[in-house]
Amino acid sequence: MKKLILAFNWKMNPEKEKEALSLFKEVEKGAASFKGETIIFPPFVFLSELSKARGKKNNLALGAQDVFWEEKGAYIGEISPAMIKDTKGEWVIIGHSERRKLGDTNEIISKKILAALQSGLKIILCVGEDKKMPLKKTELFLLKQLDLSLSSLDKNKFSNLESKIIIAYEPIWAIGTGQNSTPEYAETVSQFIKKILQEKFNLSLKVLYGGSVNSENISSFLNEPSLSGTLIGGAGLHPDEIKKIMKISANV
Repeated sequence: MKKLILAFNWKMNPEKEKEALSLFKEVEKGAASFKGETIIFPPFVFLSELSKARGKKNNLALGAQDVFWEEKGAYIGEISPAMIKDTKGEWVIIGHSERRKLGDTNEIISKKILAALQSGLKIILCVGEDKKMPLKKTELFLLKQLDLSLSSLDKNKFSNLESKIIIAYEPIWAIGTGQNSTPEYAETVSQFIKKILQEKFNLSLKVLYGGSVNSENISSFLNEPSLSGTLIGGAGLHPDEIKKIMKISANV
């Protein structure tokens, strides 16, 4: 049986630390009966406090929503891998479409991946096409993203990459729109991603689906054979949705 992964990306929400702690407790309660791994990506300013609240629970991890590729220096506003580690963050999201929209190229994403791995952080690498297109064009689009993002990785330098990198397939047209991909389409794309990773990089990585995931559709994605979980956005900001998502996921 595959070990499922639920990743909650809160983006620039909520506004107050008290609210973040309340959401965290809802996820924590659900994670107690969920046999897979749960990862929360709060705004960086809340990461330290949530790390204290987490304690030593093995199936609940925390991460940052982005990272810079230098450890320190004159890079105003940036967050280094060392800073994330110091706040007990274990994971980082790299390549999210909202960061790409702000200027993150595949080359920049590659630099961030290397910096994160060198610091011992684990990565969720987001890929996805920017508009609906025929499957073959989607595959070419994803091939380019994966090739440019991962081509600088040296498997001789980094051991056991399968446990350190997860791919999240997030079609941009489905993020925050309520128009999620069908589970069948996500499964087809996931199989293609896995095939490319194996053929080009000799890597066997887990693939998540993200894009308007909620309690009504999550079980259909979790039941697809090549998908290992979901990256959840807006639904993860509502306590009632969190409860439903965690309960459903625990019974898949």
